[in-house]
Amino acid sequence: MVRHTALVQRPHTWHVDGIEAFWLESDDGAVLSEEFPDTGPAYEAAHPLLLAADEVEAVALIGRRPDGRTVEIMRGRFLLDIAETHLGLPARSPISR
Repeated sequence: MVRHTALVQRPHTWHVDGIEAFWLESDDGAVLSEEFPDTGPAYEAAHPLLLAADEVEAVALIGRRPDGRTVEIMRGRFLLDIAETHLGLPARSPISR
């Protein structure tokens, strides 16, 4: 229960190990942000982009590993939830009204 309570407290930031740079991209590969050394600034940049996006699933958080390979870390609604948690915003209801 203690671990669960710690995970749902806001603000809370999830860090990703083994990645040296983070940025945001669209589905077509267009870079939407600068590169960030950690997830926190990337979540902060993602939030307004996702709120303004016509299709949130088209925005992804990308990371570069030390060997130069890139990997998609998360995208869309999940990225928005994580960004909101990082910013300390109240959770949205998963059930539409």
